[in-house]
Amino acid sequence: MQPSIERIFLVPANTVLLGKITTRAIVRTDSGEELLKVLADHREKIVGVSYGGGVEDLPRRDDLKEITVGLVIKDKNNLIKNLHKLKGVHVLAKILPGEDFAGLAKFISTTEIPIDILDCIKDEYGQEVGELLEYYLHYTSLKAPFEPFHTILGTMLHSTKMTLFDMAMLNPDQFLAVDDEGNVAISLDALEKGEFLGALDDGPEVWEKSEPFLKWKEFAANLPQLSDECMECPFFFLCRGYSYYDSGKCNLWKKVFSVIHEAKSEIDQLNTEIEKQKKEKEESGKPGK
Repeated sequence: MQPSIERIFLVPANTVLLGKITTRAIVRTDSGEELLKVLADHREKIVGVSYGGGVEDLPRRDDLKEITVGLVIKDKNNLIKNLHKLKGVHVLAKILPGEDFAGLAKFISTTEIPIDILDCIKDEYGQEVGELLEYYLHYTSLKAPFEPFHTILGTMLHSTKMTLFDMAMLNPDQFLAVDDEGNVAISLDALEKGEFLGALDDGPEVWEKSEPFLKWKEFAANLPQLSDECMECPFFFLCRGYSYYDSGKCNLWKKVFSVIHEAKSEIDQLNTEIEKQKKEKEESGKPGK
């Protein structure tokens, strides 16, 4: 992984911290009031929002404009009551593991809001994940995409460069997380564990020499020695060892990749047939035919 010139920081809605960031930021907050304040002071830096508060307190679309809001769904009834607030807002509904998260995801999709269930793709939720994947691929009245399925399918169809680490914003060359005290870490989970790269004021020259950062680099470099299974997997180009890094297990991810790859093959076959019919029609319309 090559270092990014301009990292994106996952940062609390704190005007002081945002003032220290010279690149781009995804703001984390549960407060609509806090969000309005940082939008007023630092809009030019903010490329996204992770919002866990009540939908009724979310700033209006005129305040958010083109900024995408990752809406952490904590209360289905609150969402239903305030759906009108989301009209015209760029929203991605973040679904967390829990009781009947599959039912919640299906319900939200009927509102035409895109869904993100990445955090739910764990072996213990294999049945629910399989159910949602089937729903995404074959439900004829689907009104919104399901992530990460949608991005994975697009990556396979168009041969774009995207990995699970990128989708999970778990790549310190591109993303870093910051807490309220200004500590910097590879991810939000690493922040909670106290695995800091340094302080926001320290800069890349300190972060990239820290033990957690070097440990990450070592993992990426040594993966071929750590897991023969990874190197033999036909979907390594997409995973890049994410499932091994996340839990040491990859059975469910392999099933997800396999099912989506099968769907990709069916789409390719259909597109080939459409092109064939199109050419035949063009040939039949030529003079002398």
